[in-house]
Amino acid sequence: ALRLIEAKDFDLVITMPFLGGMDAFALGAIIKNVKPDLPVILLAHSMRATFPEKQDSHGVDKIFLWCCEADLLLAIIKNVEDHRNVDPDTRRAMVRVIIYVEDSPFYRSLFLPLIYSEVVRQTQSVLDESLNERHRLLRMRARPRILMATNYEEAMNLYQKYKPYVFGVISDARFRRQGKMSGSAGLDFLHFVRREIHDLPLLMVSTEKHNREAAGCIPAVFIDKNSPDIRDELHGFFLNHLGFGDFVFRMPDETPIGSASSLPEFEKHLRT
Repeated sequence: ALRLIEAKDFDLVITMPFLGGMDAFALGAIIKNVKPDLPVILLAHSMRATFPEKQDSHGVDKIFLWCCEADLLLAIIKNVEDHRNVDPDTRRAMVRVIIYVEDSPFYRSLFLPLIYSEVVRQTQSVLDESLNERHRLLRMRARPRILMATNYEEAMNLYQKYKPYVFGVISDARFRRQGKMSGSAGLDFLHFVRREIHDLPLLMVSTEKHNREAAGCIPAVFIDKNSPDIRDELHGFFLNHLGFGDFVFRMPDETPIGSASSLPEFEKHLRT
């Protein structure tokens, strides 16, 4: 692998935890000395094989757990692309950004494919069939970019850097702040964002059910990570809070009185 990396250009390295004579972090450190900007992803088979004691070590950029789902490989590649392309995409085309904060390799391996699947699904749903193929491709390429953080400082840096383009925030409740695990890091981050942008869609995902009430005080939508309906609940967040789906006309008390899926329908409902 090292001989190949020194001889050719690669976009991404995906490695298993254990290699002959070294672990993934040792390999990653050597790769970074040769190609500092080459992303190295560890794809482990169990939490024990993620080397929790080495997660802040130089060498591996992100850690995922292989759950036998091909969608995870696609999500990993898309996420590496998004982080690499976000600067020119926001600068030139004002492409929108969703910040996702999760420190657990298990839950990010579960959630990241779901988020990408929903983004692609919703982007496809708003493509007008009358558009030609070139325009459809451009629309798909303009989908929101998913930027992933694993601790408070990373999340805050992403938010500050891309604040004009942030489309929504999805955050765990418990993750590291200043190197130590903090049960309130997610709440504090979402509170900070809410104070700055009062109408930005926020979603908290947590295994701790008592955080539902705390999320409501921000306010932010709450999803229990252990919910059997997690896919449907994430779909509902995209439809009802991120501006996808039909335009819903509501009374001041939030009672829906009509919906429009196209501009002609919107015009028609405006008259009534």
